Amino acid sequence: MSRKEIGEATGKEEMLYRLSMLTNKHLVEINHRYQIVEGNDVEDIRRAFLDLPGDKVNEILAEYAEAGSITCYIYVLDDDASSFIKKDSQKITNELRATIQPISDARPIVINEARHLPRFNEIWIDAISLSGKYSYYKFFDEHNKKKPVELQKRRIVENIAVRLNIEHGFLVVRTSDNVLADKVKTIVMSIVGGTADRLHFSNEDVNSILQWAASIRGANFRLEREVSAISMTAGRDKVSGAIHSLAEAGDFHRYREEGELVSVYIHIQPGKEGAHIPDEDEKPQPDEDYIGFRINFLGGKIYFKTALSETEIREKVKEVWANVKIKRPTPSPEYKLYRYIESTRGGESKADI
Repeated sequence: MSRKEIGEATGKEEMLYRLSMLTNKHLVEINHRYQIVEGNDVEDIRRAFLDLPGDKVNEILAEYAEAGSITCYIYVLDDDASSFIKKDSQKITNELRATIQPISDARPIVINEARHLPRFNEIWIDAISLSGKYSYYKFFDEHNKKKPVELQKRRIVENIAVRLNIEHGFLVVRTSDNVLADKVKTIVMSIVGGTADRLHFSNEDVNSILQWAASIRGANFRLEREVSAISMTAGRDKVSGAIHSLAEAGDFHRYREEGELVSVYIHIQPGKEGAHIPDEDEKPQPDEDYIGFRINFLGGKIYFKTALSETEIREKVKEVWANVKIKRPTPSPEYKLYRYIESTRGGESKADI
């Protein structure tokens, strides 16, 4: 696969595809914020994007198109790496920006951009992985906007948004693919130096998360018996229509004692501290008014089923992080040696050592 193919797949066609993935809720929100068209007709808003300047589109994509319903793989950095990124965050950003991975790989990963954003205390990394598969999406003719919507064929591009948290020393890789997440982590840590392991949830951490969440909509258990796995979903009250919490269900606690809680699915209302349990006289809210996400305790990942903005995702990841007692990995002897040499030689780059 050539660099030209990668470039062609990530040009305007890719931009239009990413815009097509925005939810109606976010399209209306964007229109209200940027005054793109009069009214809130979502099809008019989508078409109007074709007339926006490229820098304005990129501004919108930075807030929304890297978000949406996505899986976040969370990695904990060792203490030395965490200290290193606080000390040399701009240097790390520059090295990440200059990193180009081999394109001979069957699923090459290319870093498009790396940005140090002090206001978020994070380093943002935008990457892609190009596959040989194709999908279809709606396309609006740029020159004839009255022409009916057509389905266009496109090469599947996995957009990978990476957030390196400088303050707390953790790495979040947003991708739907477990293997790609680990590959991206390896690339980033080859620049940062050190070790990063998936976030581990102890039994105490799980209890803390369940207490914080309060309202649990679903759960998966692993059991050591004839039935090896059980999935549970909360039901609705027959009178009020309010959704029950599995935390109130006896079977939920029984299966926790008999086996291992693999994951939980939580519904919370935006802006509320933790999850929200409706009062008896409270009318049930439509699903679109909630934020829904699944925490996988064994895989160290969070899956946001509800399409969210950049800010909402960042806040929820931090809230989960705050409920876990972090155990940082031990750096390998090779990286300890590298850091020792780097400190004695004035902090040259790895290429100079």
